[in-house]
Amino acid sequence: MDISLKDREFISSVSITDIPWRRLVCSSGRAGNFPQWLNDLGELKSRSNINFALSSLSQDMEHQSTLWHCTPFALIFAVRALDNALQQLEQNELADFLAGELIDWFAWLNRGINEIEAYEHAAPLEHFADLLDERYLLPDVNSHDNDDDDENDVADENGDEDEESDDEDDDWEEDEDDCFEDDLDYPDNVFYSFYYYSKVAIESSREVIIRHNAVLNDNLRSLAQELFPDLIVNELKIWLLIGLVVCEPTEAT
Repeated sequence: MDISLKDREFISSVSITDIPWRRLVCSSGRAGNFPQWLNDLGELKSRSNINFALSSLSQDMEHQSTLWHCTPFALIFAVRALDNALQQLEQNELADFLAGELIDWFAWLNRGINEIEAYEHAAPLEHFADLLDERYLLPDVNSHDNDDDDENDVADENGDEDEESDDEDDDWEEDEDDCFEDDLDYPDNVFYSFYYYSKVAIESSREVIIRHNAVLNDNLRSLAQELFPDLIVNELKIWLLIGLVVCEPTEAT
């Protein structure tokens, strides 16, 4: 699939801190833990951390073929983790493991998305970043917490501290996560965009794999072929084009 220039720019420039994770839905509620899990993938320091992050992300990004608001954004940073792992294949023994897990995971998600696309669906939002429109985000919990903090500060100054305030805050946030689905009513084009832009994010890994083609071992090449069955053909075309350019005879002077 073709990725628009605006979406390419968004994918390449967005920072993990730019994403309001706590306001994005995942299968277990809010995606507030995603930055830590994604950072664990990028650090490549602990196999146990990587395994836990991969397991947690896969469970919260997909459930019974349903993708969530967090999924396309998390995939942007998962592709960056793949890029980082491929850069370190020869220096870090964890890099080969993570790269294989990520490519295999992308292929699995991609197959599910292709099944959804076989059915009639709405057109996606025009651009990737449109999914961050305020209309589609969960309520900002931090705003509520800040208001409570201000009220508690006033109460403390007056000597009327409410001993149950902390428990009430915890209950409010817990309730917010438990019943978050009650307020979800995504338009059809937004819901389909979870799938469409997840596919866009996965497609961006094609260029990463091609760029690191020279260092891929047989297992990674095989996994990459499952993800992108046309990848070898595309690479062959690239090399043929390069050869034609290099070998093109010059005009006689």
